[in-house]
Amino acid sequence: IVMVKALDSAAAFLLLLILFIFIFSVLGMHLFGGKFCTLEAFNTTSREKIEMECRCCACIEWNLLKISTDLKDLTCTEERENFNSLLFALLTVFQILTQEDWNEILYNAMKNTKPWAALYFIALIVIVNYILVNLLVAIVVENFQNETEENNNHSIDKTQTIITNNIEISEHFNKLTTLKLNNDGDTRQQDPITGDIRFEITTQESRNTRSCISRVCGERIFECLKKRENHSLYLFSPSNRLRKAFQRLLAQKSFDYIILFFIVFNSIILAMERPSISPESCERKILIYINYIFTSIFTIEMMIKVIAHGLIIGPRTYLHTGWNSMDGCLVVISITDIFIMIRGSFTPSTEQSATSHMLSMLRVFRLLRTLRAVTVINRAPGLKLVMDTLLSSLKSIGHIIIICCVFFIIFGILGVQVKEQYADR
Repeated sequence: IVMVKALDSAAAFLLLLILFIFIFSVLGMHLFGGKFCTLEAFNTTSREKIEMECRCCACIEWNLLKISTDLKDLTCTEERENFNSLLFALLTVFQILTQEDWNEILYNAMKNTKPWAALYFIALIVIVNYILVNLLVAIVVENFQNETEENNNHSIDKTQTIITNNIEISEHFNKLTTLKLNNDGDTRQQDPITGDIRFEITTQESRNTRSCISRVCGERIFECLKKRENHSLYLFSPSNRLRKAFQRLLAQKSFDYIILFFIVFNSIILAMERPSISPESCERKILIYINYIFTSIFTIEMMIKVIAHGLIIGPRTYLHTGWNSMDGCLVVISITDIFIMIRGSFTPSTEQSATSHMLSMLRVFRLLRTLRAVTVINRAPGLKLVMDTLLSSLKSIGHIIIICCVFFIIFGILGVQVKEQYADR
C-alpha cells in the first residue's frame, strides 16, 4: 500500500527519470555507436594477426574487408555493453545507473574514443542517479514515515479522539473562515502591487533595449522603430489578420498536442538512427528526408510563435522564456546541420579534404538534436513543475558540489604525493 501511494506521488519524477534515460541512451548511440567492437583478422601476406576499429558490421568497409584476398578469418568482437542499438543502449545506461561495473564501460569508452568521453558518464551519474533516483528513494521513505505516524495516531482511544477532534474542528473552522476572509482581502490589495512591479520590470527592460538601439542605429532609425514597437518583427501590427490568426491558433490546445506528437515521433526517429546503417542505403536516405520534414515543421512552429508574440521586445515575446530559447537554438542547429549536409554532398572531391575538418566539427551539433525530447517537459504541467523545482534547487546544490570538488582536489593531490613517495622507494 505504501509503495502504491509513493508511486502516485512520484509519478512525475518517474516519468522524468524515464525521459532522461531515453535521452542519454540516444545520446550514447550517437557518441559511442560502433565504438565498442573491434575487427580481428589474419593477414595472409604478413602472416600476422591484426586488429582494427570496427565502425559498424553492416557498413561498406566491412563488405570490402570481407572480400579482401589478404585477410582471412575476419570476425567482429563486440563488447557486451555497447551503444550499437537502442535496446543495448538502454541496457547499458541502466547498468551504469546501478553502478555495477560501470567503470569498465567508462574505460572502454575512453580507450575507443577520447578521454573527454568521461563527461558523458559524469553527467549521467550526477543528473540521473544522484538527483532523480535519490529523489524517488526520498519520496518512498517519506511515505513510509507518514504511514508509521498514521498507525501510531490510530492507536489512541477512539472515544477521546472523536471528542477532541470535534472540538478542534469547530475551532479550526472558525479560524480558517477568518483567515480566508483576511487572505481574500490581502490578495485583492496585493494584486495591483504585483502588477505594478511586473509592469515596472517590463518597462525597465524596454528602456534598456531602447537605449541600446538608439546608440547603435541613431535617432532617426530609433524613432521609426519606436513607432513600430508593438509590431511583431517591426512588420506585423497588433491588428494584423495574420498575427491574430496565429494568436488564435496558439491559444488552442490541439496545436500543442500536434506539436507534442511530432516531438515524440522525432524522438523515435532519432532512436532509429543506428551507426550500422550504410550511408548509401535506402533507410539512411529516408531518415535524412524525414529529418528535413521535422526541421521544416519546427521552423514553421517557431515562426508562428515569433509572428504572434514578437521576438525580443515585449512582455510575452518568444525569447523571454527559456523553453522557447532552447527550441529556437535546436531549430537553428537543425538548419545548420542540413546546410552542412547539402554543402558536403555538392562539394567537389578536390575541395573535400579542406572542408572535411570543418564538417566533422560542425556535425557535433547534431548531438544536440537529442535535446528535442526535453521539450516534452514544457507541454506536460506535472513534469514542468518538477523540472522548475529541480532547477530552483540547483543554487543550494551548487554549494555542496563546490565543497565536494574541493575535497576531491585535496585528496587527489594527497594521493599523487603518497604514490610518488612509494614509487621512489
